[in-house]
Amino acid sequence: MPLLHRLCLERVSTLGFGCALLLCVLGCKDESVPDHPLVNEDRMQEILERYQDPEYSPFDMSGLPRRHLEEPPEREVRPLRGPAIEAMDVYRELIEAYAAGDADAYLSGFTDPVECFYDRRGIPRDQVRNARQAQLRPGRGIIHLQPIWSGRDAIEFVEDGWSGQARHQTALPQRLRVRMAKAGGQWRVSHVARDDGALCGDPVTEVPPDAFYAALESSWTRHAARCEGHPPEGRCAPTRGFPDVEALCRPRLGCPLAADIPCPGLTACRTHLEGLLAAFLGPDD
Repeated sequence: MPLLHRLCLERVSTLGFGCALLLCVLGCKDESVPDHPLVNEDRMQEILERYQDPEYSPFDMSGLPRRHLEEPPEREVRPLRGPAIEAMDVYRELIEAYAAGDADAYLSGFTDPVECFYDRRGIPRDQVRNARQAQLRPGRGIIHLQPIWSGRDAIEFVEDGWSGQARHQTALPQRLRVRMAKAGGQWRVSHVARDDGALCGDPVTEVPPDAFYAALESSWTRHAARCEGHPPEGRCAPTRGFPDVEALCRPRLGCPLAADIPCPGLTACRTHLEGLLAAFLGPDD
């Protein structure tokens, strides 16, 4: 091969090797994950710290962004919307009418027919009157209403309450499942039944009882069993063996059980629960 050709090939080979080496240096470097422009590192760290908190609940949505507030962000947002609050206020008025013995006001709060009345479907309102007329009495009260779901024209909740009076040995803590519907601008009860897992056969969501109701029911059950057939006095007086309201209020308010440790809100909680218990026990006479 002529000398000139060899020199040309050698120069081409050297040039090609150099290009290949340059491409390898540029293209074969260690790749690292680039910083994603949409990742907020501070927010990620906040989420990790939240999950490491033993008191964190994945159902707590207080830290999620709120984009559709009906009220300004600086104002407290009520956990229940207007229709649910309105419906439960109407229900409380019905129970007040029941305790006052006002059958007309009480029954006007039911649909006609009542779609579910305990274990019976499609009951005319007049039949509800016949069933309830003799039961209207002062000893009837609400401890707590727990909403389960609500919409613009319907709501379902559980009522923890009582009927009768402990002092007269007629008291009965009771738990009701209630569904209300709004028609013609008026909220009315369409379903009511014992909270035993169904509304006339329709499956329902299980809801744990209010702490005060659960303690009251448990105490009254033990008290009634122990004192059956005995006069309501001495160790069988209705005030014996009932729950200590402070012991119930402190955990509810996130406070230690020790009585000498200050607890914000304790006085209001005690006053509320003692009022409920006093109504359950009935007046001294």
